[in-house]
Amino acid sequence: MIKHYCFTKEVFEDLEGHGFVYYQVQKFIFDMFMSKELTETAFKIYVLLFDRAKLSAKNGYHDDTGIYVKYTYAELKDKLNVTNTPISNALDLLERKALIKRRHQYDSSTLIYIAYLVEE
Repeated sequence: MIKHYCFTKEVFEDLEGHGFVYYQVQKFIFDMFMSKELTETAFKIYVLLFDRAKLSAKNGYHDDTGIYVKYTYAELKDKLNVTNTPISNALDLLERKALIKRRHQYDSSTLIYIAYLVEE
């Protein structure tokens, strides 16, 4: 059974401590999606990559370029219920928009770096 409660100040100050699991996204990424600069698949992939980057940072997945994420096509297919083609197109779009950078590895998964962008 699901119980309904109104948010309190204490809950908002410690959402994760109260069992909330949520995705975060920068406002300008949301605006890019709403203005159709990003496809729905690209937007969803960016959100998933950003979320995984937080875990990567905790686990020490970084190099001279920055924090990297490993996300396989199989994982993205399962999460988004799409085929390889939309995933490939979305990753290409994110890279063209300079929102991610990919480094292909010969013996393992591609490393994906999330761009840190600031509007000026």
